[in-house]
Amino acid sequence: MVLYLCRSIVYLFVLFFPSNIALQFGRTRKSWERQSRTFSTSTSADVSSSNTHFYKKAIVDHFGPSSSVAYEPEFWRQRFHVTSELWGGTGYPVFLYIGGEGPQGPVSGSLFIYSLAQTHKALVIALEHRYYGESYPTEDMSTENLVYLTSEQALADIARFRDYIAHASPFGDDDSVPPLSLATSASTSPWIVFGGSYPGSLSAWFKLKYPSLAVGAIASSAPVFSELDFQQYAQVVGSALSYPLIGGSEACYDAVKSAVDAIHNKIISGLASHLPDALRPCGKSNLTDALDFATYESELFGNFEGIVQYN
Repeated sequence: MVLYLCRSIVYLFVLFFPSNIALQFGRTRKSWERQSRTFSTSTSADVSSSNTHFYKKAIVDHFGPSSSVAYEPEFWRQRFHVTSELWGGTGYPVFLYIGGEGPQGPVSGSLFIYSLAQTHKALVIALEHRYYGESYPTEDMSTENLVYLTSEQALADIARFRDYIAHASPFGDDDSVPPLSLATSASTSPWIVFGGSYPGSLSAWFKLKYPSLAVGAIASSAPVFSELDFQQYAQVVGSALSYPLIGGSEACYDAVKSAVDAIHNKIISGLASHLPDALRPCGKSNLTDALDFATYESELFGNFEGIVQYN
């Protein structure tokens, strides 16, 4: 299957893109991560009693002026989903599913976290990441507003939200819309945070940075050592394309590498106009901006990453 898809994509793209970026470029994982986030959302058939709320007291900037200055934090609404049908009540655990770089829906009944929740009678909550889905701390996505899009701010969001849920009144709480109403208080419940990939990193980092707020963290496929150029992920892709036991081969790897090199060389030589129509960047005959250049090539290579990660 891998070999067949490899041949098909190389044929469709004819020329592909840079070995020095393509086979070493991990940042393109993001487009497939966004798609994978949809697999964690549920339908009514998955989970029968999940309720969606917006926490009204999320803070835009957790690291604003020091406490010595009169400072009123700016609030925003962060979306979360509560699945309470399995919860045993007082003293039983809370499982927090951390959202990542995409819209976050209720936790699917097909996920391992749901199976664990059934076993341990846990309250399951999914928290959407700032700037994704319907959780926007600023009115627009201007460059100056994106200064608040950091993992540090996201971790502080989780800590504040965890404290909110732990102290929410079981008789109804007006800090959420619609008001949150739990069967009982979660003040004595142990918390375990869950995440995969980037949210997995957040899960591990949360336990490190806020050790008293969670008794455990599940960090699945989590690249916990952050890197600017995450080339190792693409190296895994290359290894899979050349692995015979799953249908790959050195010929497949070489074909992708050759196409990758060819398109990269055309782009950096200012020959983007010579690319096949299907591969030309929209609205530009040449790529001159470094960000456009990186985005263009990363989106192309994301097709190969998707084959490896989700096939």
